[in-house]
Amino acid sequence: MQELNNTALEKVSNKIKELHLEEVSLFFLETHLPLSNIIAHLAYLVPPVFGKQYLELLKDPKSIEMLINRLKH
Repeated sequence: MQELNNTALEKVSNKIKELHLEEVSLFFLETHLPLSNIIAHLAYLVPPVFGKQYLELLKDPKSIEMLINRLKH
């Protein structure tokens, strides 16, 4: 499961970088990290770009923190 999460995080971060949305994504993720439950509900915007399997990543605050770290580097 952890390997799947790492692969999914890598794909999400690469796609965000490909679309040049790092700054917007970081702003959104960092300001709303304490409200990760709300992010999970808003994550229904994600499937058109990434697919449904990535919704689970946005429900976990640790996954969000890992995504933030990947986007910063």
